[in-house]
Amino acid sequence: MGFYRKCYELDSNRIEGKELLLCCLLDWFSYCEHEWPAGILYGNNGATVEQCFEIRQEAEFARSLTVNENEQAFILQFLIKLDQYERDLTRQSR
Repeated sequence: MGFYRKCYELDSNRIEGKELLLCCLLDWFSYCEHEWPAGILYGNNGATVEQCFEIRQEAEFARSLTVNENEQAFILQFLIKLDQYERDLTRQSR
């Protein structure tokens, strides 16, 4: 994903670079949620609160890249799950 991010940073008007970066981000979100409702993954483990913050930043960035309704809907439902997971993490740590 780092390569595609760098390409986007160098020329954010290139549609190919934007689409490749978005595809990579969407694949990552799909992986992060594939254990749902058990949790949100970051790598091989459940995401920490700090990692949830990073994931949220990337999801918000991905929302800015897409105009496709299905992709927007996917990101929105992912963010809802992320919110719920973060609330559960916060409750458990008290």
